[in-house]
Amino acid sequence: MRATFAKTYNNHTNTSLLKPSLILHVGPRKTGTTTIQGYLFQTNQGHSKSEMNKKKELMKTLEEDKFQMLSLKWSDGKHLIHFFNKLSIHKSYQTGESIYNRIDKELKNNLLTRRKNIAISNEAFSCLNPTVEAKKALEKLFDGYTVKVVMVYRPLMPFIKSLYQEQRRINVKKPDFEGLNHSTFGNEFGEDCQEELASYYAKIWDKPEFGDPLTTFNTFSFLFSKVEVLQLQLSNKIDILEQFACQALDAKNTCHLVKKYGPPERLNLGAEKKKFKLEEDLIVFEAQKRGLYASQSENKNCKRALRRKDHVLFLQQSLDKKNISVTFLQQKCINRKMLMKMKERALESERVLSSGQKFYDPLDNTEFCSLEIASALRNPLILNIIQDPRICVKDKWKKLLFQ
Repeated sequence: MRATFAKTYNNHTNTSLLKPSLILHVGPRKTGTTTIQGYLFQTNQGHSKSEMNKKKELMKTLEEDKFQMLSLKWSDGKHLIHFFNKLSIHKSYQTGESIYNRIDKELKNNLLTRRKNIAISNEAFSCLNPTVEAKKALEKLFDGYTVKVVMVYRPLMPFIKSLYQEQRRINVKKPDFEGLNHSTFGNEFGEDCQEELASYYAKIWDKPEFGDPLTTFNTFSFLFSKVEVLQLQLSNKIDILEQFACQALDAKNTCHLVKKYGPPERLNLGAEKKKFKLEEDLIVFEAQKRGLYASQSENKNCKRALRRKDHVLFLQQSLDKKNISVTFLQQKCINRKMLMKMKERALESERVLSSGQKFYDPLDNTEFCSLEIASALRNPLILNIIQDPRICVKDKWKKLLFQ
């Protein structure tokens, strides 16, 4: 079975006598879910006045397109999966049952009153077991709606990098990437039905693996017969929000507005949050954890305790001043044998999910390497920057670095 791709709009506004649509977005992990939810589902949240105004306009166009965006918290999705998978011994089973009943009530009420199209997004659905019981429960829940299941496929190498970056930021437990060489990653990837990444691509998939696109596709092909696949990081760089609004939702007004705003980076210009380079951030994180920075009492130049971002910025600008990149530091790469297994799995996925589009040659020599933090913190140049007392005199170090 091949993935299907939407090419034309369904005129939702002229089909009031037909069943309303229900768009079920199932992830999987690291495929732009946060972006999709942040701009199309959580329209009451924003970083700036400008962004909030744009989100209000998005909410208005979704209303014009007769869409109700049903926002589920990540934990709601997890509880639901325990319910669908009949994990009655799990403590969240009853919570999942109550969430199921709440959604059921809301969907039935919509059929009796507004008859809007509904969109639901939660990547925990990619953890669903393909059972007859789950199929019946979903059919009962979505009775009265025309269901379209939507997932996103992301090429392997960007997927690995994104997963790595997320995990390092959330919970840095190891100073390098050896979890992909051995079975030491443990449960750093966290939630139920997530396996150690080392075994993630090393075996035959016979059950849903959270984050594996092919298993997600096969699961929902069984549950709903048809799955539409969007592509993250297409060669023509169609933004994932545009794909979701224009293809998945087929929402004409929302599609036009998302195209007008452009990619989420432009939509999010008002955000104050600064993004630092990952490797420098990790060096600072580990240096602080190991007590390599002088305390405020030890460094008399410090009038206040410095924030982590101060240290990161100082490290970045110090290296830039010397025309040095952290790439000169020792790297650790994924084991070649493991990477080949991952590529074989990705190639198998692409045959089904990408309509024949190949993202890379599986026999190429592409590797994924990351900074070995322990080695970086032994480097004299890095140590000198970390322990430079001038960091506390902000005006002076800015002059020093930018002269």
